[in-house]
Amino acid sequence: MIAAVLFFVAGVVCLQWQPQLPHPGWIGLLLLLPLGFLLPSRLRPTLFFSAGFLWAMLHAHLALSDSLAPELEGRDLRAVGVVASLPQVQDGRTRFEFRIERLELDGEAQPSPGLVRLSWYQQAAKIQAGQRWSLTVRLKRPHGFANPGGFDYEQWLFQQGIRATGYIRGKEANRYLGEDGAGSALLRLRARIRERIRQSVPEEETAALVSALVIGDRSGISREAWQAFTRTGTNHLIAISGLHIGMVAGLVYFLVSGVWRRLSRLSLHLPAQQAAAVGALVTAAGYAALAGFAIPTQRALIMLTVLFGALLLKRVVRPFHGLALALFLVLLLKWWKFREDEP
Repeated sequence: MIAAVLFFVAGVVCLQWQPQLPHPGWIGLLLLLPLGFLLPSRLRPTLFFSAGFLWAMLHAHLALSDSLAPELEGRDLRAVGVVASLPQVQDGRTRFEFRIERLELDGEAQPSPGLVRLSWYQQAAKIQAGQRWSLTVRLKRPHGFANPGGFDYEQWLFQQGIRATGYIRGKEANRYLGEDGAGSALLRLRARIRERIRQSVPEEETAALVSALVIGDRSGISREAWQAFTRTGTNHLIAISGLHIGMVAGLVYFLVSGVWRRLSRLSLHLPAQQAAAVGALVTAAGYAALAGFAIPTQRALIMLTVLFGALLLKRVVRPFHGLALALFLVLLLKWWKFREDEP
């Protein structure tokens, strides 16, 4: 198992070193990979390596398929969609992610780039997470500097699945269309928690710090404060990370286990270890959801799922086998949602 995972990882890494993406026609070989198990065992490493390479290629092509058409850059476009992030209001500018459902140029439908990052300058409306809007926008494909040691903005946008950036034009033509459905329920919950924190904590810097620790929202932390956290090596403690998820899950596990053992009737129906594993896993998933399923929380949640899943299934998993399985699931499921806060 460990060897299979390592060859799968090698395939994923190998794709990252290619000067350009191979033709998407090669992705069809994924359908033939199950037949590879009929091959002699000495050829299995090639099978797992190919699976990793093709899996990474599939998601790379899917990510690039939503690119903004070059002829739409710098044009006034009508975009209808949903606010897909917690808006950041700073220096007279409101910035947020917007998931475009319909894009039009002069009344004609155009291919949608999907998730875009918009800025609204001067007299911006009060944008809330999960709202549906019809906006007049100008978009451009992502660009950024790749200076050694500097922040690669274009790479960060790609990681977030953001395929275009732009700004909102005009005022009268932009219309609020109502709230999105259940798909934005979690985002609206995070927005309400952030608003409640801001109302309850009068000090702005303190409120921003609490928001970062509770819901993983670092947008309110000033650049000077973040630089201070970075210089002191405490920046990884501010936003919710795998460390926070693990600590909360461990605390809940021992609390539930201790209480469950003292209630003999409950233990007759479900062992204390399994009850504690369920409680810890549910709590970890809820905390990760509050953090917007950022990449570190995804990794931690996957590893906890492997650990507590073994307890629930009453299986003994060797440490290296558990780590290998967690690594495989991280690579397999990480593409579901790339999330990482901008420095």
